[in-house]
Amino acid sequence: MWYKFKAWNSETCYGWTTDTAVAEAACAWLNRGRDVNLYSAYPVGETDDEAEKNTGCRLQDYQGLIITDDSTIFDFAPTVRFVGCLRCGAEWLPRSAKPPVRCPNCGSPYWNKPRRTAAPSLM
Repeated sequence: MWYKFKAWNSETCYGWTTDTAVAEAACAWLNRGRDVNLYSAYPVGETDDEAEKNTGCRLQDYQGLIITDDSTIFDFAPTVRFVGCLRCGAEWLPRSAKPPVRCPNCGSPYWNKPRRTAAPSLM
């Protein structure tokens, strides 16, 4: 089955695939961080010729698409970024994309700034 990706209010084609798992992963990636799913994968036919009856252009001939049949589910896997405190060495997974206000371990608001070393005394 061929799947075509597009927004609910648009005829713009964002890509295509023949793999159901890639279609689900790509939809989740396109809709990441949204309360309402704007993008979906529409099944369009068993062959590429059936897929584009209306436009006369085969899906394989589209240029500049985000998703193609070369895409894998790993292309759409979320990346997890741990954050580390430069003061106490603690590491944690932030709750949001915004930088944390303070370190959850030591409470320092300067978690992302290394400690300054003491200046040598001139005596």
